[in-house]
Amino acid sequence: MIVLHYFRQFSKDTSGGVEAYIKSICTSLSDRINFKIICDRREGEIEFEIIDGIEVYRMGPQKNKNSSIFEKFFDITIKELIREREKLKKIHGLDYDILHVHGPVSFSGTVHTGWLFLPFYGLQSWRKSKKPVVMTMHGLPEIILGHKYKNLIFNIFFNIWKTIEDWNAADSKKIICVDKYVYDEMTARLKDRARDMSFILNGIDLKRFSKLDKKKARSIISDGYDKTINMESEKKVIGFLNRLAADKGIDIFLSLVPKFPNVQFIIAGDGPYRERVEKMEKTSPNLAYFGTLKEEHVTAFLCSCDYTVNPTVNPAATRVNMESIACETPVLTSAIGDRFPVMHGGNGFLFKDFNELSNLIEKISEGSLKINSFDRSVSNAFDLKITSNKILKIYDELT
Repeated sequence: MIVLHYFRQFSKDTSGGVEAYIKSICTSLSDRINFKIICDRREGEIEFEIIDGIEVYRMGPQKNKNSSIFEKFFDITIKELIREREKLKKIHGLDYDILHVHGPVSFSGTVHTGWLFLPFYGLQSWRKSKKPVVMTMHGLPEIILGHKYKNLIFNIFFNIWKTIEDWNAADSKKIICVDKYVYDEMTARLKDRARDMSFILNGIDLKRFSKLDKKKARSIISDGYDKTINMESEKKVIGFLNRLAADKGIDIFLSLVPKFPNVQFIIAGDGPYRERVEKMEKTSPNLAYFGTLKEEHVTAFLCSCDYTVNPTVNPAATRVNMESIACETPVLTSAIGDRFPVMHGGNGFLFKDFNELSNLIEKISEGSLKINSFDRSVSNAFDLKITSNKILKIYDELT
């Protein structure tokens, strides 16, 4: 069987998001399925390469990193038309049995402005494939953006995404929802298609993500990045591993640093807030920034922490929460949407606002709040072996 993945981007050094989801499926099922990927070509990328045995086809014109507003508009309109034409040729020319699309997806391939292009929906190349389509819904933009932007006017426009999502579902034989809130919303809205929808969490490799001795983990990270992580068990280490962006809650995490001088805070990741993090590290003896981690050091970073903090405004389950649970490191995460598999008091704690998060950190630092028996039972829900077999079953049903 040959499966062609369709997404807006795919790079060799991917470590998170939809790209990581695609990569995990391809690697876990590589002995049973041949995978190919079709995506956009970004600046610095080549048109074709083989990554870990996966054929990757990138369609131009290329997307440039530093573009003016006019260039970006030109890119998601005129250039996008050219890309769709090139993708269509490739979709019709390649040999494959199933097209696996990662969405929701609209013309332009953007989340913030995708709703603007509703009239151009029919121009998307993936819709014209003659092979059965599996659609993975990686979130619902109207809900994600609604949490991010509270403005009522914006929310009205974002609701146009519901129409796009419904059309995505109509153009697909099977729909995979990686979050419970997505599954609940889509099955409620499209009751007649509920039988074609499955709730399958992002898969986590439990061989790679598992508990390490805390001192050993801290030594690995300290030695690998020339930084020092506290070795004293009575001083807590609180970590943040995510994109350094406002919607991931990095500003909330940074606000904790001066408030708790007896807690060591460690950060890994990259993004718009990087300069601010680096600047704050210089003046904060209880903050250490590790930049972008090497793939082989992610587990050690998570196991170095007494707790990880994930104050994201996104209602998704999030990969970092699951990776942290797999490493038996409790999670402190925002109480937005269905936070499964984080269970309050079992493998982490939920908080509604900054004050609640601060209270949790204070109790943790004092030793008055802890998880006596870590509940790892939910890991079966995101075990890569199990999730991959569920996806394989869907593929088999369509061939």
